[in-house]
Amino acid sequence: MIPKWGSGTMVLPAPVEVDHLMRSVLACPMVTGIFAWIAANAAEELLTMKPKARSTPYWRTLKTGGLLNDKYPGGVKSQKQKLQAEGHRVVKKGKNLAVANLEDRLFTFRIQ
Repeated sequence: MIPKWGSGTMVLPAPVEVDHLMRSVLACPMVTGIFAWIAANAAEELLTMKPKARSTPYWRTLKTGGLLNDKYPGGVKSQKQKLQAEGHRVVKKGKNLAVANLEDRLFTFRIQ
């Protein structure tokens, strides 16, 4: 892992710690959406210049309910192809496309 992350000590947080941190973050949905769009387009631009580059897998970021995002590069058609290439099943959900059985594919836990 040294070539990728560098030398030193790697700390592995407990899932409960990560969950607690995630629950404490409050972000503006509009600004978050804009920045996600910028990150997605930057990732696509990088892949256009360097097809084998390690870029942000923005296509894994879904809208509420597992819906695909039509504002990402290439629209839902491109996002669907990328998700299917990773083994996800995409289905029609009303007028939209969504990842099938999303709840079953997520690692979730609850703090009591």
